[in-house]
Amino acid sequence: MRALTELEQFNQTLGVELKDEDVDTIGGLVANHLGRMPHKGDKFDIGQLRFEVQRADARQIHVLLVEKTLPSVTETAAVET
Repeated sequence: MRALTELEQFNQTLGVELKDEDVDTIGGLVANHLGRMPHKGDKFDIGQLRFEVQRADARQIHVLLVEKTLPSVTETAAVET
């Protein structure tokens, strides 16, 4: 996914509700979440989404791979009880 994708479009596409009042794009949200500019190959989770930086330079993220992750067994057990 292009890092310049607007958060509203990202949320609609993936059926999620990520928010950050300081940024408008998914790339900006990722950089804010990490507190730094990520590098190519960096992998991390935000909520139930797993991100991998596929293309970036020193100033911005260009392309992200995004996958939904399954809830862990403990999260599932906590919901069921």
